Amino acid sequence: AAEDEARAQASDERREAPASRAKAAPAVKRLSYNEQREWDAMEDRILHAEAALEAAQQAAADPAVASRADELAARYRALQDAQDAVDRLYARWAELEAKGGAARR
Repeated sequence: AAEDEARAQASDERREAPASRAKAAPAVKRLSYNEQREWDAMEDRILHAEAALEAAQQAAADPAVASRADELAARYRALQDAQDAVDRLYARWAELEAKGGAARR
């Protein structure tokens, strides 16, 4: 009788365990369709933005424009714009990762 009681108690614990695990697990967030498409294209967008940043750095470092203040200022504005674009893309990538990008792997 004690064995039957122990088996019944163990069986009850096994039935309750999956339910308690399900409650403890955080809800899996998913990206929306558009966010998923954005996530999928993000690596290419970042690579293009970084290439544009590198080109802007080289243009700003060109010694041929060092004596022309207006041209040099324009190139440094373009450099700052390119850096801002890269920073925005990385920030958005982090947002998508936090929202559910990790869940899609």
